[in-house]
Amino acid sequence: MSFIVGVPANSSDRLTERFMRDGYGGLEALSFAETLSDEDIQDLSEMVNPRLSIRPNFLLPKSIDATATAPEFRGLLNSMGAKRELASLLQHYPIEGQARKVFKMSTLLKQTLVQLREAKRQLQLVTAPNYSRSFRRSVL
Repeated sequence: MSFIVGVPANSSDRLTERFMRDGYGGLEALSFAETLSDEDIQDLSEMVNPRLSIRPNFLLPKSIDATATAPEFRGLLNSMGAKRELASLLQHYPIEGQARKVFKMSTLLKQTLVQLREAKRQLQLVTAPNYSRSFRRSVL
């Protein structure tokens, strides 16, 4: 599933005439973000060390029902918890493009999973007994 998000617009967005809107604190460029499906979560669970559990609540966006009202959102932005989380990120990553990078991570992860599934499917075809016999016959 995909959804549209607004990220702080930069000069490149303006030059490429991307769709934009007024957003929190300024102009936002509209961008697609993908969410992980149940199949994606299951595949990730199978790939990682069994001691590490995949926790969907860390990988999936909040539900639409959990959207904060304007006062709640302002309260969140001013909260010490939010400031601490942001401070931790900013100690290691630059602020420029941070929102865009976060949203692109799920898209990149989803695309990687699609490619891994395709590679796995092709590998299963090549190693299937019937394929090997018919391939040998056609070569010989």
